[in-house]
Amino acid sequence: MGSGKPRRRRGSKGKDATIGNEIVPSIENGVTDYKPHYTPLLDKEESVMWFETGKQIQGRNSTVFDTDISSTTARNSTLAEKYRCIAKEILKVELSFVKGDASPEISSSDARWVENTMKRGTLKDRIAATSVIISSDPVHRISTLDSLLSMAGCSDAAGQTNSRVAQMAAEALEDLFLNTLMPPDRKLLKLNQRPLALYEDSPEKTLSPRLLLLWLFEEILKDKYQSFIKKYLANTLKEGMESNKFFALRVSSTLLISCAEGEAQLLDLMVNKLGDPVNKIAAAAAHELRRVLDEHENMQGVVARDIQQLAHRPHLSQKALYNCIVFLNQLRLHKDKSSKGASNDSTVLPVSLVNTYFRMFDSAMLTSKGKSGMKSGLLSALLAGINRAHPYLPDDDQDLEKHIDSLYKVAHTAGPSASTQAMMLLFQVTIGSAETRNNSEVQKTKQNRFYRAVYSKLSNISFLSNGKHTTIFFNLLYKAMKNDYDTTRVIAFSKRLMSTAIHTSPPVAAAALFLLNELMKTHDIITKSFSRIPNARAATLELDPIKRDPSCAFGDFENGETRNIDTITPPLWESCLSSNHYHPSVEKFTSYLGSIQYAGDPLQDFSLSPFLDKFAYRNPKAQKKNKTSISQRRVKSLVQKPVNDPSFIKKDKFDAEDEFFHTFFLEQARRDKIKGISRNKKESDKDVDEEDGFEMLESKQVDEIFESGFSTDSEEEEYVDKLAMD
Repeated sequence: MGSGKPRRRRGSKGKDATIGNEIVPSIENGVTDYKPHYTPLLDKEESVMWFETGKQIQGRNSTVFDTDISSTTARNSTLAEKYRCIAKEILKVELSFVKGDASPEISSSDARWVENTMKRGTLKDRIAATSVIISSDPVHRISTLDSLLSMAGCSDAAGQTNSRVAQMAAEALEDLFLNTLMPPDRKLLKLNQRPLALYEDSPEKTLSPRLLLLWLFEEILKDKYQSFIKKYLANTLKEGMESNKFFALRVSSTLLISCAEGEAQLLDLMVNKLGDPVNKIAAAAAHELRRVLDEHENMQGVVARDIQQLAHRPHLSQKALYNCIVFLNQLRLHKDKSSKGASNDSTVLPVSLVNTYFRMFDSAMLTSKGKSGMKSGLLSALLAGINRAHPYLPDDDQDLEKHIDSLYKVAHTAGPSASTQAMMLLFQVTIGSAETRNNSEVQKTKQNRFYRAVYSKLSNISFLSNGKHTTIFFNLLYKAMKNDYDTTRVIAFSKRLMSTAIHTSPPVAAAALFLLNELMKTHDIITKSFSRIPNARAATLELDPIKRDPSCAFGDFENGETRNIDTITPPLWESCLSSNHYHPSVEKFTSYLGSIQYAGDPLQDFSLSPFLDKFAYRNPKAQKKNKTSISQRRVKSLVQKPVNDPSFIKKDKFDAEDEFFHTFFLEQARRDKIKGISRNKKESDKDVDEEDGFEMLESKQVDEIFESGFSTDSEEEEYVDKLAMD
């Protein structure tokens, strides 16, 4: 049978052979003296990945960057073509040993299952069998990998592929790339990045065919991976259906988290989707980018740079620009103490962010005179970003000083949200912290201008409406009044705040009282104004609503002269209205003003939603951790248990707004005891889901009422009417 002769090579001499989809040029005389090998170079070891195979070979992971030879890089492009031809011939011979054979790691029974599945199985089973074949022996199964890539639409000859088939193939490819094909700790290398010149010039060094085969496979795998990114992920995110785009974004983020290869292309794809016209896609892109940053916090600078480049693109829509700014606002910043005096250093993330924000802010100010001005929501997000990044800037940064007049323009003309953010920035410039504050005349002039701007907003009820900006505005108001040295101005602020808040919703009125309660710890003048009975001289003082300067806001209504309150304390008579407020919490806050013991958020706890939740009579759902906003106040909600819980009825102390519920259920429990009615769950209901069990119990009680008739009496009706009247 000619066993002693070398195997005859099929095909015409000098013609090109094919390996999978790769064209292998024939090796002409003079290029190499390579002789085909007769046994496989790679024996697949169990539980050893291909990138760990042959790691004991000297120079296995060497690159051109590991050598000091200066001519290596220049010559490598020429040598790479030569050695690529040799490596493809080695691969061709290597593949001939396993052609048509099962992988060494697959047993005979598994091989039969794979064969039957490939022929008769469903599409999902065929894709699974293909994945098993590739994962068991990736080096010898390049053609199988090509077929899976072709199903995903990554082949030039594939044509139009079905989106469902492509997604199923992409799911299999994702698993292969993550768990089998891609090294987790480095990027893939091409042949021109290998130190081929060392083997060409040194007769002592010989390049192992096995090593050259592994290098070629790594280059082929790099091309396949790039094809998957460019032809499937990029095309799907550009032209795919909405559901396919969600899938492509998830795959991109997962690959970016787990693999070092192709990170620039993957990041570019995800960042570009922040500008998608569909809000769901843009939100999904932002979510996946945050997921990447949660795993790799050191990538913040790279991600921020790409988003900044997107934000500076010409003709970018305002929606896309808004998405970029909102994402940048949510980055976790750290102050670099070594960057003092380097406010223009683009490598420092907070500095580069502020430079980007101010560039957009200046552009908005230039175009605001025309019809193409920046929208209020976008301007508010921009100013919120500056507020977020400002505390992390170098101490000697003076960029805000250049934009004082523009910020005041926004504060006086923009909507409540943008105006509040502008005044927060102005507070940083004019008041600042105690360490940076000075009492020079120039600084006092700046402070007077700032307090006039804030004082003018207290009479605008839209700033005290229960919106997203209200919490920030109260925070600004607290810091501004706490750091104010002018007692006349403090009282003017207090009186105007109360006179406006009493006409707003109960949460805002309660928040205003709680604010004054906290300020009483710093300013005794507020305590005196609230608690002392005014004398005849103080009774003539009134707050002039026309005066724009709070330092000169008080006048004598008898002679019309402006008065100073250094010796006379005007009464805080506005609290009389809040002491008779219809909301019990506002009334109680007024009664205990100066000694309020409260650790919640009035704007949240006294709003309509918690009040309606009490009528649900069920425990609140458990909230997931780490889902709160950066700017949200982290307080514990007051509502912990439903008001019909037995422990609530047994309480001796309860909040004012819960007094009605306590009285009602206490009386209900007394009447149920007389009538022998039990409203508790049975023992058999303990294993039932909480919400389903509640609905079953409620339905059962309703059925009992209809079966027995409505058992009521005149005494009960009279009691209910009395509660309603009270």
